[in-house]
Amino acid sequence: MDFAPALARARIVHHPGYGVAYWNLHTRFLENRQDGYRVNGLELVFAHFQGYDPDRPHIVSSNQGEFPRVLFSERQDVLELFSDYREEILSIPEGPAVPYGFSSLSSGMPLGKLVRSIVGQFFDSNDQAFAELPLDNVSAFSAEGEALLVE
Repeated sequence: MDFAPALARARIVHHPGYGVAYWNLHTRFLENRQDGYRVNGLELVFAHFQGYDPDRPHIVSSNQGEFPRVLFSERQDVLELFSDYREEILSIPEGPAVPYGFSSLSSGMPLGKLVRSIVGQFFDSNDQAFAELPLDNVSAFSAEGEALLVE
């Protein structure tokens, strides 16, 4: 996103209710009202819960590192938002764990980050050609991402 304004028409939104996330919670203050959450007095439009694990509800994000900017123990407002999010996730009949769709082939062979990035350079995830790649029988890749063993 850093280069988006240089590559396409972009508009930077400074509204604090857009993109509330672990990396900016230290500047955002939340209030839960009857009509929904407010952020610094304005409507919460969307929030990122990247790195939040409902099975580890005491941690804001696994991506915060060793010295997190925000702790639930210090921010009741943040705890309330994440608790509401956790409650919603756990109420989904399928459960919270939805596997990442591009982490393995349909044969079950796992794909590492390198292979996913190589494939991603050639195909947009919405590209029909990606869906038609004959990867179902591939069981091994080289470091360069070339198929080594086809069953």
